[in-house]
Amino acid sequence: RSKLHLTNTAVPTSPNVNAVLDDIKNAAEISSATIQRMNINKTALVYTNTQNQVQSIRVDVYMDVEFEKYLAFQEALYAQRRIKNIVSTEFLKDGGGQNSISSASSTLKIQMEIVAYYL
Repeated sequence: RSKLHLTNTAVPTSPNVNAVLDDIKNAAEISSATIQRMNINKTALVYTNTQNQVQSIRVDVYMDVEFEKYLAFQEALYAQRRIKNIVSTEFLKDGGGQNSISSASSTLKIQMEIVAYYL
């Protein structure tokens, strides 16, 4: 019972959209990833949950990042208190065609869908 506040933070009773966006931005700052834009999808901000079912906020994140920094972003995102899940990730090579030469520091364009939960 003394740690019940951690559960309330992990799965809050309201969407807390600003807090979720801040968490994503903080994970990007920690990992030195560059977020191009974020879009919020399929979120009912005015909803009364009478059956105490878990609801979700879906955030589409578009970023330019090196692969190692993307892995650091994932670790930073999952280490936070609020429960979030990366449901889909799409990697696109930045610039060049199929015959371009890549190096270890190549930048990837990444599109991902992150889901955060609330009651």
